[in-house]
Amino acid sequence: MNIESYKKTLVTKIMTKQYIEVQKDMSVNAFLDRFHKLKNKQRIIAVYDKDKFIGIIEPLNLIKLLVNIKNIADEHILNIHGVDFSFFPKTVNDLVTRHQLTLTGKETIQRAATIMLKRNLTRLAVVQNGKLIGIVKASSLFDNLKEI
Repeated sequence: MNIESYKKTLVTKIMTKQYIEVQKDMSVNAFLDRFHKLKNKQRIIAVYDKDKFIGIIEPLNLIKLLVNIKNIADEHILNIHGVDFSFFPKTVNDLVTRHQLTLTGKETIQRAATIMLKRNLTRLAVVQNGKLIGIVKASSLFDNLKEI
């Protein structure tokens, strides 16, 4: 296969289906219990509102779970910035990155790469009928490029 034909390959050929699904109203504690039991390759978390896919929990959003409110709420920070207690997640819904920009299974690798580059993204959800069918990762684009 050459590079031109690779660009026309459908995203379904390279997307991963290794993710878990959680509901947006799941508590952070229940989520963490489940998350810690996962293998690294399964740590893509798809968030649903009942049967509708609403987004993915990005790794950077998990940093919110590492913040200790006692460390943030010191006098210096309170005086300068105040503390927004809504910052501290209570449910999965507080961690989700909503994906308004998604792909369909009929789109090409070139389209996925173009969107990722323009929007500075490393993952794109592939959705069909409101349901997540896979995720295209930037690393998958390159992993498969080696095979050309």
